[in-house]
Amino acid sequence: MWGLAVVAAVAACHGGDDSATPSRVDNRAAAGIANAVAANSLAATAEGLPVPLQHAHALDYEIPTSFVGRWGLTPADCNPDNMADKGLLTIKPDKLVFYESKGSVVAISRRSPYDITLRLDMTGEGQSWTNVMHLVLDAASTRLERTEVSAPNTVYRYKRC
Repeated sequence: MWGLAVVAAVAACHGGDDSATPSRVDNRAAAGIANAVAANSLAATAEGLPVPLQHAHALDYEIPTSFVGRWGLTPADCNPDNMADKGLLTIKPDKLVFYESKGSVVAISRRSPYDITLRLDMTGEGQSWTNVMHLVLDAASTRLERTEVSAPNTVYRYKRC
């Protein structure tokens, strides 16, 4: 009986106000955020950097599953018994792992399911730097081409392990 009385009292206090409707202040804040996102996107595009999707959430910064896996520059890189797999690239949903360095995804630009550009925070051998990489898969997702934006004429070609 008490439970029903409490529910009735709370419902009466609500007074019909629809708090789910955005206020004028909420609308102004949303417009300000949208303007800031647009300005940042224009600046990033002008610098040739990948631009995250406007309504970003965790999946917007994940590398598509078609890229995820182990990739070797040579067949020896894919051999798990080979300790000198210097050409091995392991792609995870949120990072790239090389022989002596790794990069965490900061931004991703998707041209297609087979063509992405990543901005990565890299670390390795006591150093930290930012790198922008372009990754392209073949239609069967068995071959990968990697190009660093700072060296567009150098293309690394991998086969899926």
